[in-house]
Amino acid sequence: MEEDVVDSKEHGKGVIDLVLFSILAGSVGIFVKLTNGMNAISIVFFRAFIATLFILLVVIFKKKHRDLKLVFPMHTLFIGVLQGLSIYFYFNSMLITSVSNAVFLLYTAPIFAPILAKIFLKEEIERETIFGIVITLVGIGFILDPRTFSFNSSQTVGNLMALAAGLFYAWMAISSKTLLRKVSGYYAVFWQYLVIAITFLTLAGPDVFTNVLPNLWQLTTIGVVCTGIAFILFMRGVKKVKANKVFIITSIEPIVGVVLASFILREKLTMFTVIGAVIIFIGVYTVTKKKAFTPYYIRKKRYLNKLGILGGMGPGVTAEFYMDVIKKCRKGNVKTKYNSDYPHIIISSVPVPDGHMWEDFDEKLVTKILKSECRSLEYQLCDFIVCPSNPVDYFIKKIRSSIDIPMISISEEVGKHVLEKKYHTVGLLGTKFIVKSKVYDFLLFKHDINLLKPNKKEQERLNEIITNVVAGKRLESDKKDLLKIIDRQKKLGVQAVILGSTEFPLLISQKDTSAKLIDTMEILADATSKNLIKKQYKIHRSINESFV
Repeated sequence: MEEDVVDSKEHGKGVIDLVLFSILAGSVGIFVKLTNGMNAISIVFFRAFIATLFILLVVIFKKKHRDLKLVFPMHTLFIGVLQGLSIYFYFNSMLITSVSNAVFLLYTAPIFAPILAKIFLKEEIERETIFGIVITLVGIGFILDPRTFSFNSSQTVGNLMALAAGLFYAWMAISSKTLLRKVSGYYAVFWQYLVIAITFLTLAGPDVFTNVLPNLWQLTTIGVVCTGIAFILFMRGVKKVKANKVFIITSIEPIVGVVLASFILREKLTMFTVIGAVIIFIGVYTVTKKKAFTPYYIRKKRYLNKLGILGGMGPGVTAEFYMDVIKKCRKGNVKTKYNSDYPHIIISSVPVPDGHMWEDFDEKLVTKILKSECRSLEYQLCDFIVCPSNPVDYFIKKIRSSIDIPMISISEEVGKHVLEKKYHTVGLLGTKFIVKSKVYDFLLFKHDINLLKPNKKEQERLNEIITNVVAGKRLESDKKDLLKIIDRQKKLGVQAVILGSTEFPLLISQKDTSAKLIDTMEILADATSKNLIKKQYKIHRSINESFV
C-alpha cells in the first residue's frame, strides 16, 4: 500500500510538472508580442543564446557536463536547423497574426509527422490517421477563414508561417527520434539551441543587438522561463507520467497561450478561430492516440512483468540463469501449466570487450555498451532488468542513471541475504576485478561485516578456474582447488562464502562442501522470479539504491 502511495505521489508530481511546463511554454507568445522594435531573427537568436547559457549552468550544477560531449555532429546540426526554422516561423507568425491563430496552427504539427514518415521512411499511413488529418485540415480551413483569405493579407501570411512552423517541428521530431535514444535530453536541447544561436547570429549580423536593452526582460523571460525552466519541468514530468497521458496534459499549452493573449493583449477570438481550434484538437487527438498493442501473454496474464536479461558474461551463465528463473517460476507463485503461462523474457547476450577477466578493458567503452544495451531492453518495453554477472554491478549506478526502469543489483540482493542470515564474517571469491573494485565492500563499511578475501596465490588460481568455465571447460582439478580455497576460508572463521563469480555454481554446489555457500546467481534468480509478479514489484530507482 505504501508503495502505491509513493507511485501515486510521483505521478502527481509529474502531472504538476507537465502543467507548469504547459503554462510556461504556452506563454512564450505573450512575451514575443511584448517586444518592441525587434524582428523574429533577433528574438530567435536571444531565446536560443540565453537558453543555451541557462542549460549549460544547470548541467554544470548537476555535474552532468559529460552528457554534452558532441556525438553525431551532422545529425545534431540538422536537427538544430529544423528546430531553428520552426521557431523562426512561429515567432514571425506571432508578430504578424494573432497569438491564438499562431498557437493553434503550430499545434497541427502531429498531422505532418505521418505524412513526412510516409515520404522519407516509406511508412504506411493508417486509415484512422488519414481521417484525423482530414479533420485537422478542416479545422485549419476555419482558422484561415476563407471569407478573408488572401495572400496579400498579413493575417494570411502569418497563418501560413504558423503552419510552416508546425511542419518543421514535426520534421525535427521525426529526425530526432534515433538521436534521442542515444543521448540525454540535456544534450539535445543544449546543442539544438547552440546551433540555432550561431545560425541566427550569422543571419542577423550586427543589427541583432539593436533594441536589446529595452527588451531585456522579455528576452530573458523567453530564454530562461519559457524555454530553460520549461524544458526541465518537461523532462521531469515525462519520467513520472505515462506517455499516453503526456499528450492530454500538455494539450493545455495552446489554451494557456490563447487565454493569456485574451487577458493581457486583449486579443479577441473569432467564432471561426474557436470552431477551427476545436476541430484541430479532435483531429490531432485522432492522429496521435495509439491503439495499445497488447501481446497475447499480457492479455491472458496481466500480473506478469516483462523481464530483460543483460547476459553474455559469460554465455553459459546466462543460459543457466534463464533456466533457474524458469524453474523458480514453476515452484513459486507463477502457474506454469501452459506455454502461455510463462513470463515474457528478452535476453540480450552482449560480447562485452572485458579484456582478460576484467583486468584490461576500456571502462568508458564497456560503460557505453552496457548502458546502450539496457536502454535497448527498456525500448523493448521490459519492466525491469537483471544481469547475472557480478562485475557489472561495478557499473550499475551509471546504468541506472541512463534508464527509467529498475535494474536489480546482484550484490545488493546478496547483501540483503547476508543481513537476513545475520552473518558477521563472510568470505568472498571471485575475479581479481571483483575483489579490487570493492563491489561487495559495502557489507564491511555499511553493515560492520567482516569480509575475507583470497590471497594473491589463490586469486591467480581463481582467475584460471573462471577462465576455464567461461571457455566451456569444467575440470575436476579446478573443482578440487576451488573447494580447497573455500575450506581454508572456513577454517579462518567465515560463516559463509560468497561465490562472487556466477561461473562457480557451474562447477560446484552446496553438496560438495560443508561450508555454507552463498550462490549469487541463485539469489538473483530468486529475486527475479519474485519480482515477475506485478503486485510484488513496485520498485522505484531510489528504493533500488537505498540498500547501499
